Amino acid sequence: LAAMLATPPPTTAIAWPQRLVTDYRGRFVGYLMPHARGALPACTLYNPTSRQTTSPDFDWRYLACAANNYASTVATLHERGYVISDVSYTNLLIHRNATVTIVDADSIQVPRPGHGYYRCTVGTGEYTPPELSGVDLATVDRATHHDAFGIAVLIFQLLMDGTHPYTGKYTGAGEPPSLLEKIRRGLWPHQHPHLFQPPPEA
Repeated sequence: LAAMLATPPPTTAIAWPQRLVTDYRGRFVGYLMPHARGALPACTLYNPTSRQTTSPDFDWRYLACAANNYASTVATLHERGYVISDVSYTNLLIHRNATVTIVDADSIQVPRPGHGYYRCTVGTGEYTPPELSGVDLATVDRATHHDAFGIAVLIFQLLMDGTHPYTGKYTGAGEPPSLLEKIRRGLWPHQHPHLFQPPPEA
């Protein structure tokens, strides 16, 4: 937290720690972060049913703009040496004007000048790149290209009504592979039409 406070990214689109909180004896008890008022979870807006209920005017133009704002915000983090690591739709909030707020910043990978990183020890399987699947994340220094896979998945979902890019109807022989297995093996339905039929909405 001290390292994050010492080098904050130049953006307000991330719920970044603002200051440490101590008790009357000066002992650390927590920290303050901004509240993303009025923002909605990404899944509420990329799901066409909930989008129609909560924000009927939030059309494709807004979704594309939100995707661009998300990518730009992530780039700002990367420029400072931070890696989101645990990319997930649960960590992205979207405002009705298509601006975004990235939350759960307390679990990102933080650079330690001259001493490597404070690692992120968690990850969400559906957004984790194949090369990190099954790896003990507490032992890995992640790079910005590791974020790229999860960011691409989330942007795909924003533009394709929430459909994960590795979702598809299995047409091959035997048991269908799980979503995580398809990611591990690089079985993208749009690239392997002999094994999968991509969903018509994507």
